[in-house]
Amino acid sequence: MKKYFFTLIMGLCLLLFAGCEVINPPEEIPAYLHIKKFTVNSSPNKGGNSSAITEAFVFVDNGFVGAYTLPATFPVLKTGDQRIDIFTGIKDNGIDATPEIYPFYTSVTLNLDLVATEVDTIRPVVEYVENATFNIVENFENTLQIFRDDLDDDPETFVNLTTEDVFEGQKSGVIVLSKDHPVLQVATNRQSDKPAANREVYLEMDYKTEVIFEVGIFYYDVNGTRLAEFQHGLNPTTEWTKVYINLSPEFNALSEFVDFDEYQIGIRSLMETDESGNYLEGSRKILLDNVKFIYF
Repeated sequence: MKKYFFTLIMGLCLLLFAGCEVINPPEEIPAYLHIKKFTVNSSPNKGGNSSAITEAFVFVDNGFVGAYTLPATFPVLKTGDQRIDIFTGIKDNGIDATPEIYPFYTSVTLNLDLVATEVDTIRPVVEYVENATFNIVENFENTLQIFRDDLDDDPETFVNLTTEDVFEGQKSGVIVLSKDHPVLQVATNRQSDKPAANREVYLEMDYKTEVIFEVGIFYYDVNGTRLAEFQHGLNPTTEWTKVYINLSPEFNALSEFVDFDEYQIGIRSLMETDESGNYLEGSRKILLDNVKFIYF
């Protein structure tokens, strides 16, 4: 009887142990990937290499692993030979809350032999995709820059060239506002080649500004009337800043509801005022460089 009872107890223990293993299976030991930053290789006809790629969207074996703010080290549960796809993430319109995959940079694909507990460091290099149209590439190195339509009729607030506080190259664009010249409204020369409907449209640029300014579109209806669509404001910054302005909603809406033939990329601003509504003394500068208007 004792022998039978002992055997029964041992059997129950083995069953309980096996059950525990099913309920709490051994945890997988991950491998790790580390991405510090992306490098962009541009070409002369596509402007400079400046970028603000802040996120990496990562897929392993065609499965989405996550979107990671760079630099990042993160676990991957799959090990062995794996296909890794990495897409560039940017802050849409410079807003932290809206990271998006940037459609005009290529992705990175590589095969790695992932080993549990080991860290693989990836240094992704991307280019601009081949099928993108670069309608505007302005680096302000030449006297005849593209922001030539002075819509405020004040030559003092025109886009000029400067060799001081240059972002890259020898020159940058500069606009100066003051109490006596408080209004800015300037645009590129007129464009007739339009983005295809329902496609991505972006304006890239590097800027440094002492005053809020807006970026948008001037467009012309069939009667030649100039209309405006401005949705993007940029705040003052003490450092040169890269921004990707998503103009897709504006162009898609125009393509759907408005019969427009020509358009311009526009910039407008207003000198700051005090509590009484008087323009402030002194001057405020807007610096621009590496402006690109890109679409499919």
